Amino acid sequence: MGGGGSARRGSGAVAGFVALAEDEITWLYVDPARYGRGAGTALLRHALAHGGPRVETTVLAGNERALSLYLREGFAVVETREGRLAGNEAFPATGHILERRGPLRSPE
Repeated sequence: MGGGGSARRGSGAVAGFVALAEDEITWLYVDPARYGRGAGTALLRHALAHGGPRVETTVLAGNERALSLYLREGFAVVETREGRLAGNEAFPATGHILERRGPLRSPE
């Protein structure tokens, strides 16, 4: 499975995007001007609706906003890795590997 999506502002400008490849969220980006307005949650839920029963992603250490989003949406940290991570091979980094199992939670 794979796919992606984008969130648009009322003006038609892209507010963010998400990419899902083989049940891994490989990208989720929101324009910083749109933080805190639900674009990230909408994009993540879109990806989860198109993923399988287990979806994973990696969040770089220090990205507390992203980590909070994933934890709030039912992901759990299953491992923390240091070194050259997939997608960041050019430099060493620390990343939290997260996974989510089960159906999408109902919106609150």
